[in-house]
Amino acid sequence: MPPSADMQCRHARKVARQHMPNDASGPTTASEWSGRGDALWGLGRYDEALAAYERALSLDASLVAAWVGKGSALYDLERLAEALSAFAQALSLDPAQVFAWLGKGATLAGLGRSPEALCAYEAALALDPTSVYVWRNKTVALLDLRRYPEALDAAERAIALDPTWPPDWHRRATALRGMGRDAEAAEADARAQALTSAQ
Repeated sequence: MPPSADMQCRHARKVARQHMPNDASGPTTASEWSGRGDALWGLGRYDEALAAYERALSLDASLVAAWVGKGSALYDLERLAEALSAFAQALSLDPAQVFAWLGKGATLAGLGRSPEALCAYEAALALDPTSVYVWRNKTVALLDLRRYPEALDAAERAIALDPTWPPDWHRRATALRGMGRDAEAAEADARAQALTSAQ
């Protein structure tokens, strides 16, 4: 079960305190700068996170986590071409980096390149078939491509990993509706609504 939004906020503040000390010393190593970037990104401060990741990469251009973080910050700043380049750099350094494949897929989807996004999600799932985030994104790509039976399978896999997230149930309903299974779609929509009301 995923943590509540309140728990996620408390965790983000805790991480931020760890990586943003009150003293004047601040981060000095690439890993520390990358950690600061992660904390800032978790707080939604994407411009500052990007600056921290860039500082980390100026100290160690082979730090994969900083490339993934940079790609994520650029994605959230809607600088998709640059994000795609950052994720590509991360993957050139570590082709087994699941979050780089996920970020690449999300960025490609954002650029309207769903078939390529799907390939990135497949690569991520080959590395980690239990990543609910990848299954969720794969579902969206398949729905964009109107590949409803496959989208239904992906949505059901996401639901099996986390049955409490309403958008997964809505996506299941969309796939079912696309297959002409309206009664089942209505049941999935009702489940999504019940989950939303309970949160």
